[in-house]
Amino acid sequence: MTALVRTLKRLRFVLTAAVLMFLPLIESGCTQQAVIRGAIYDAAGETLPGVSVHLEGQDKEVLSNANGSYSIRTVRGATSLHFYKTGYTSARVAVDSLAFGSNEMPDVVLMPLPAEEGVFYRQALRYEALEHPRINRYTIGKGEPIFGTPVQPTLILPWEDPEKAPEEDKLRFLAYKVQPYNALLHKLRFLTLKEEKKKEQEQKPAKEAEAGEKILIADTALPLIARILDDSDGQLVELYPGYPLEPGIYAIHWGALSGYDSLDPRAFLFAIGEKEEAEGEQSKEGELKESVPN
Repeated sequence: MTALVRTLKRLRFVLTAAVLMFLPLIESGCTQQAVIRGAIYDAAGETLPGVSVHLEGQDKEVLSNANGSYSIRTVRGATSLHFYKTGYTSARVAVDSLAFGSNEMPDVVLMPLPAEEGVFYRQALRYEALEHPRINRYTIGKGEPIFGTPVQPTLILPWEDPEKAPEEDKLRFLAYKVQPYNALLHKLRFLTLKEEKKKEQEQKPAKEAEAGEKILIADTALPLIARILDDSDGQLVELYPGYPLEPGIYAIHWGALSGYDSLDPRAFLFAIGEKEEAEGEQSKEGELKESVPN
């Protein structure tokens, strides 16, 4: 009887030791069974290979394959995925919790970046740079400073009827490697320096201009909405007007047209073309259609 008790005690000790030895492995196996899967696309809807997928706080990184798909193992729980590829915006996806087994992530879309800094009009997959002259300081009247440029925009966008234009066709601009905040939008007007100098012949403009030269100056301030598209460093910002624009010349700037050029001394110019006449409607005799000044 005593021998049997000793044998049972010995067996219990061996079993306890075995459980304690394999328990960490069992727990580790359970927690490591979360797998994250997903796909990455470019702005055209094509799969994007070669994107680095990094797990936040962990030394784990994989590349998307030729089909734009990726798969990465991790512990269950909350985490974040970071997506990087040279020449594209980066992205971040937060995951509140991971279930046991496979976890399918929403598709990630990375946008191509412009080749240089500036403000661009993006149509389909093509970037068109806005004219970006440095703003000059002039003096008019009794020494009153005014800020403007003789440069006119080369980019003239067609006027869109706001009641007919779908949401995806609304006016959108992209600012790349410029200030992500404090962008301003102004409608501009022409000012003829010759006319201003007639008012005060003794005053000379701070910047000499040719006789009768016209410059563009800020006229009406308009709301401009900014949305950062690059989640990592904010280098790519989407800018769009708060409401539809009428025909005319406009500038996106960071204070240069108001005399504050500490952020950026340039203004980025574009124009909205004339309105289309309604079907069957004609201009009255002697009446000119509204158009962008030349």
